[in-house]
Amino acid sequence: MKKNVSRFLIFASLLSIGLAATSCDAPSKSESITEVVDVVAFKEYPYADVTQGQFIPNTTSPFVLYVKPTSEEGVKALKTMMKFSNAYVTEIHEIGDGAYLVSTKMYFEGPQYFYVSNSYQTSEFTNPIFILPQISIKMKDSKDIATVAEKYKDYLTPNKNYDLLEKSGMYVFDCKLSNSYDVLKLVSIIELLDDVAWVEANSTGSYSL
Repeated sequence: MKKNVSRFLIFASLLSIGLAATSCDAPSKSESITEVVDVVAFKEYPYADVTQGQFIPNTTSPFVLYVKPTSEEGVKALKTMMKFSNAYVTEIHEIGDGAYLVSTKMYFEGPQYFYVSNSYQTSEFTNPIFILPQISIKMKDSKDIATVAEKYKDYLTPNKNYDLLEKSGMYVFDCKLSNSYDVLKLVSIIELLDDVAWVEANSTGSYSL
């Protein structure tokens, strides 16, 4: 359940699409505004099920988010947010593999532009970690992954290392989901299947801004 929803439209320039690690200069009046970026922002973490398994999310401002654009439009959206909305987005750092860490006063999502993970803590890791849009599944002996793959084909696609890891009996899937909450929710559903030995969300961390 989502709460404290603040929807806003941010105007973007196509003249500059580079992403800086420090704050960007304000756009000049001569820039041509040709794109509207539609992002939903929240003053608090918007999901009612705060703790999912071992993962405990940050629920209050400020937030550090793992953001991975799903297209060039997502990169432009991040650039726009930095230029026009630095009242809540304060820093953006590229961390490799096409992903960014974003320091912000509001939790935000833009499903059409990028995947977003909140920061989490666990009993094992007190430093923040981030949930990747990726899960690993281990099947019970002699059980076939095909049933799971077919059942959740709208949400999962085999990872590029799928064939390599298949030999060990572990299967890695990329998730066609837009946020870490939904990835963890999917994990909680798949782990209840009788043929599954275990399933986990893949994670990364920790970084600092």
